[in-house]
Amino acid sequence: AADYIDIPLDAYTFVIISNIYLPLIFPFFVLLISIFFVQNESRDNGWVLVLSTVKKPEKVIAAKCFVNLLLILVSYGSYTCVNCFLLRDRGAEILFSAVIVPMLYSFICFIPVAIAFQIINIILPHMVEKVFLGIFFILLNFIVTQTKYNQLYLPGFYYTITQDLSYAYIKVPVCILAGAGVLYFGAKLVKKWIQLFDV
Repeated sequence: AADYIDIPLDAYTFVIISNIYLPLIFPFFVLLISIFFVQNESRDNGWVLVLSTVKKPEKVIAAKCFVNLLLILVSYGSYTCVNCFLLRDRGAEILFSAVIVPMLYSFICFIPVAIAFQIINIILPHMVEKVFLGIFFILLNFIVTQTKYNQLYLPGFYYTITQDLSYAYIKVPVCILAGAGVLYFGAKLVKKWIQLFDV
């Protein structure tokens, strides 16, 4: 007879969903959302026209990234609610320590990744390039997070921090600074990109 590990169904379901949704399904969702909005806004050089006619295009880019982050926050909220429902019989302390706090930290750690997705999708002109680069990054991210180097790999912090909060006091501030850095230098890069069109 086969030996089965005695794990409660709610905990087993929670682990399976976490190990599939966060490293694979969620980033694909964010990539598709970013591409969808950018493609609609890029028709007839829409992004170029808008960013070239405002005094501070950085503010426009920051506002766009902020809206994107709000959508991601809603996704995190929904995912957190599902997990809380799965573990509802475990008590408030478990829900807080195993779901709510890790998901909050995960959202913060995902900010630089989300901003990078947004900047890349604005700059790359063709849909194929955006999809290919996005899928490549997601698969690379997934592979690295399964190795012994996962605690050192910043783009994967949003996933690894949900597995282990030991280094949260380092990962969270680093990701906040990384998000600010990606936004700042990404905005500069977009400005250079606009100048190429001579609008």
